[in-house]
Amino acid sequence: MGGSQRQRVLGIKRVSDNVYEVLLEDDSGKRYTVHVKVEGDILETPYGSYYLQDISRIETVGEARGGRSVLGVSWAIDFDSSSGIFKAKLSLKIIDVKVGRGSRVARDDTLLLFETMKMVGELKSPCEGIVEEVFVKPGEGVKSGSQLLKLKCK
Repeated sequence: MGGSQRQRVLGIKRVSDNVYEVLLEDDSGKRYTVHVKVEGDILETPYGSYYLQDISRIETVGEARGGRSVLGVSWAIDFDSSSGIFKAKLSLKIIDVKVGRGSRVARDDTLLLFETMKMVGELKSPCEGIVEEVFVKPGEGVKSGSQLLKLKCK
């Protein structure tokens, strides 16, 4: 996985207590699998180690919310279903915002694209609903805990 290509996280699977297998796809569509190790707030990858602020646990795809991950990358963004607020769990760069205030969305529609640790992730809608507020814009960097958008599910 060299060069300046971005990788998109397609899935995360727990291999052991603190080791995860991450399935990535680059801009050309080629898929890669890497193993990462989590030691406290440090994520160790074949490409370097990264400090993860305010991350208490990494959920694998399929672990969260009744056997289905809401986001596919739930280690990066949290969704509070009672308030409808999506918040960053770690520092992110917003690449693109696909919705605006008042946008109607279906379950699994892409709401925004973000980058972290040289990987691109998609925030997908967990439900059918209406976007009530967008707190970020493309190109913006956000810190852990930052609100990204508010969604009212039907």
